[in-house]
Amino acid sequence: MEHIISFLPGRLPNEGRFCCEMTGITYPDRNYRVQRPKSGIYCLEYVISGSGNVLCGDERFSPTAGDVYLLPAGVRQNYQANPEDPFEKIWINMRGSLCDALYEQYDLSGAYLYPQRPLKSLFQSFLKLCEDNYANPRYVSVRGALIVHEIFAALSEPKKMDDDQTSDYASRAKKYIDLHAAEPLTVTQVAAHAGVSVSQLNRSFTKRYGIGPYRYYTDARMNMACSLLRNTGLQVQEVSRRLHFRDLHYFSAAFKEYAGVSPKRYRQQNAED
Repeated sequence: MEHIISFLPGRLPNEGRFCCEMTGITYPDRNYRVQRPKSGIYCLEYVISGSGNVLCGDERFSPTAGDVYLLPAGVRQNYQANPEDPFEKIWINMRGSLCDALYEQYDLSGAYLYPQRPLKSLFQSFLKLCEDNYANPRYVSVRGALIVHEIFAALSEPKKMDDDQTSDYASRAKKYIDLHAAEPLTVTQVAAHAGVSVSQLNRSFTKRYGIGPYRYYTDARMNMACSLLRNTGLQVQEVSRRLHFRDLHYFSAAFKEYAGVSPKRYRQQNAED
């Protein structure tokens, strides 16, 4: 379910400069999904609660409560609610030369997710402006452009994380790795789930756990391999397959580097013990 305010083409003055096509609130709905193969609008959203999954161009990320994301015009925009915890969000769909200029001048290209930005009040102000002044499109156009300018400027400011927030991101990443250690993962995927950049994740994870997220992931996989070799009768090739290694040779080499012996020898040693 959504609360939507839309402005039909021609309703707002100077649409080539700035045009809010629609704005509104999306309420939690596990089936919520939007797909735009090549969008002509900028999609600017603040997540109030819950979480979702977003594909912008070729980049995937998972915004959660308190996050802002900005999807630029001209690229694929696909986003959907997390069925287990669907998000509620305030959003603005807009276009125009002003959006293009702000996006360029504030150097926002290449970054789509802005974790934990205290901008809810600005999004609420924009929505209320459109609700209260629907009959005054000129005022909506002028005042709305100023609010959007303020949001873009805020997004351009570097985010400073305190120790509690850093620890939270690291913990979120660790839980995700623990749940998906048997699957092929990249640090980029883990960072997207945690809601931070790869560099921020590497710093926060290492600060809390003493090793980087990729090392933690590879160690977790090897621990799972050791457990399977000790406690099951699975063939080494099947262990490799279950942990999604690309081939048996690669698994054997990685395991020997970790354990100091081959998988077969490791099983023999533990059987002897």
